[in-house]
Amino acid sequence: MDNKKLKQIARYCVTSGTQNTTDGTWSISYDEMSHHFGVDRNDINGNTQLLADELNRQEEINDLMMTEDCIEMTYHMEHCPLCQQGGIKGALELASVLGCNITDEHEDEPEHRPMNYDEVEVKLAKHTLWILAEEGEQAVFSACEISHHNFTARSFPNVMFSNCRFSFCDFCEADLSYCVFENCEFVDCDLSYVKAEGADFSGTDFCDSRLHDACFDTCNFKDAKLNDIHSHPRLQFCCIENTDLGEDDEYIYLDDCHDNETEWEAERDNHYMEMQVQ
Repeated sequence: MDNKKLKQIARYCVTSGTQNTTDGTWSISYDEMSHHFGVDRNDINGNTQLLADELNRQEEINDLMMTEDCIEMTYHMEHCPLCQQGGIKGALELASVLGCNITDEHEDEPEHRPMNYDEVEVKLAKHTLWILAEEGEQAVFSACEISHHNFTARSFPNVMFSNCRFSFCDFCEADLSYCVFENCEFVDCDLSYVKAEGADFSGTDFCDSRLHDACFDTCNFKDAKLNDIHSHPRLQFCCIENTDLGEDDEYIYLDDCHDNETEWEAERDNHYMEMQVQ
């Protein structure tokens, strides 16, 4: 594994953890790294010390432990926005870690912070530098509200969105391959002619959105909602465990899809390994 790839994996461990943790701790499995970066797991296992050295150089890392299956990390709290600004849910979880006895009756739904055009574009520009050179940083969006943004024909390799809401956004002809849209909402968005390979849409709700001739290949739609969409998307070799396809599921083309995530992941990983051998 070359030095550039090690740096990319290290930044992924930092950005995904700091942007999603609510208690300052996070773990990432070697299988996740292997799938996310297209690197053989044995290659990662053989370079754990180099990866640990690279992680220890990251200012956000407080401590880490390399186990047989994953990296367990703790971060300095000032770099973890959900620990600082996570609303009631983040405050309660952090208080629990600190031993406080605080209770509240409020809902623990994530608060969505509005992001303007410039904020989104700056993060995506830094992400492009992260992809193309050893600069910038991976774009990780968490609990954001993005509205009336034009993403037409854009590409988002390895961008991560968690608990985000998109409203009245145009993704027409965009390439969403290898993106993460975990527990997100697309409200009245246009995703016509979108293509996505290896993307994660688990828990995502496509509400009153258009997916005309959208094509999804090897994507995870576990617990997603596709019951309020327009037009005819195609799902090929996707996970549809507990996916709500609505009453008009005949308008969604399903090709070799699986309703068991564990079996689907095993078959997918075997396929990727066979491709690497070839």
